[in-house]
Amino acid sequence: VTILLEDFRSQVYAYFFGLVLASAFIPWNKIKRKTLITYVYFILSTVLTFLLLGFSSDKDLSNPSLLLLFLGGVIGVSGLLLPGISGSFILLIIGIYEYIINSVKSLTNGDVNSDLFIRLSIFVFGLATGLIFFVRLLKYLLKNFHEPVFAILTGIMIGSIRALFEAGNFSSYESIGELVVFFFLGVVTLIFVQKLNK
Repeated sequence: VTILLEDFRSQVYAYFFGLVLASAFIPWNKIKRKTLITYVYFILSTVLTFLLLGFSSDKDLSNPSLLLLFLGGVIGVSGLLLPGISGSFILLIIGIYEYIINSVKSLTNGDVNSDLFIRLSIFVFGLATGLIFFVRLLKYLLKNFHEPVFAILTGIMIGSIRALFEAGNFSSYESIGELVVFFFLGVVTLIFVQKLNK
């Protein structure tokens, strides 16, 4: 993954773009009754996610704070429970996906120092905390507020496409046609995986 991100960054993010956009239909289709309030939740969460990501787009996340690593672990583990969304995608939204991938690579290569060990430990502690507390909260919300949760989740996924667009540097990439191909590969991959799950 680190090699792909270094040498084929725009193509990888175009692929992620297709995966995410296609995945957004999964929670949306979980909503049995789509009322006016459902669409309000969806639109509000889409707009808020899009705007919030704009505030963080200029920040350098090559060396994220310890708090962000902890929160990334807490929220990221929710991908185990939510349909159509993964922990990796949540880390992409937060902006620490590449940092975690590169840190794990350094760890497996034996290039470990005290700072890296502490940072990864805090991220793992966040995962454990989220597994204990946050997942329980999500289960409660899904059980008691099924439609609003899935409408908001769909909106977050659509709005967060902004993060993928900016991280992939699509605007400066020369071959738009190549990006479109990778985008559709992401869509096809999601459809194929869904077919296998049925």
